[in-house]
Amino acid sequence: MRGKVATMRTYKNTRKPKKSDNVQLDMVADRPMSYGKKFETAEEIAAKSLGIAKNFTNDFVLIEATRNGIKKNILIAISKQLGINQEKLCELLHISTKTFQRIEDETVLDIFSSELAIELALVTAKASLVFSDTNAMQIWLKTPLLALNGQTPLSILDTSFGVKLVMQTLGRIEHGVYA
Repeated sequence: MRGKVATMRTYKNTRKPKKSDNVQLDMVADRPMSYGKKFETAEEIAAKSLGIAKNFTNDFVLIEATRNGIKKNILIAISKQLGINQEKLCELLHISTKTFQRIEDETVLDIFSSELAIELALVTAKASLVFSDTNAMQIWLKTPLLALNGQTPLSILDTSFGVKLVMQTLGRIEHGVYA
């Protein structure tokens, strides 16, 4: 038997596993399998809600989407998700309510309104991922926060700086940091 390593048959190597040895495996088997399941990101959700084929993988895709414009009816759908009325939406977009009402639903908005629409879609998608409940998200958006100097997240979404602050706050909440 030179050159070959002989393994000794011991009781430990030959015994049948006890039921308690399989407890770990049984517990794993009872859980739903999520291997290979891909979770959507806020960027993917926002792109879908805006009807854009490309995901927002980089800033150049965002620039292209902004230049192509966003349709008015998509923006109205986003405002419903946010739980805001048309007047508040117009306030966020810096458009008069009368002007907004005159625009037809299939009309593509200008570059500035489209940019804000994309930012609102990103905030909506991120908030829906963080809160997992539309009602909770809408309540949070209308609640004054210490992290935002006592302002509501919704009240500062009319500027890109406000959008940035709201996204940072949502990121903190997502990671369990007090916000």
